[in-house]
Amino acid sequence: MQALVCGFIPVIFHLLMFFVPESPRYLISKGKESEAADALMWLRGAWIPEQIQAEFIEISISIKETTENSPSNWKSALEPGALKAISIGMTLFFFQVVCGIDAILFYTVDIFRTAGSTLNE
Repeated sequence: MQALVCGFIPVIFHLLMFFVPESPRYLISKGKESEAADALMWLRGAWIPEQIQAEFIEISISIKETTENSPSNWKSALEPGALKAISIGMTLFFFQVVCGIDAILFYTVDIFRTAGSTLNE
């Protein structure tokens, strides 16, 4: 019953997401400026396009700078800074798996029961 109740909330959120427009940044990057302006007006509660004009221009400039200055390919994952972050993350993950914490968490009730603890399961 608990799983059903907990699963109900994400279903509601998923259904409500159909009513939320795409982000203005995404729409501008795909070349859909008029839809981006509408979405930005909806998000900001603006009634006329002049109210969001400055932010719209700022987003457009930001996207242009981002696409011109940063390569978006797998080669960027092999740069020294990215390799350092990836190796730290993988090392932490490796030690988490190897230390056996999963077995302790999965069998906590059995461990306490076998140890003769009086704690409620």
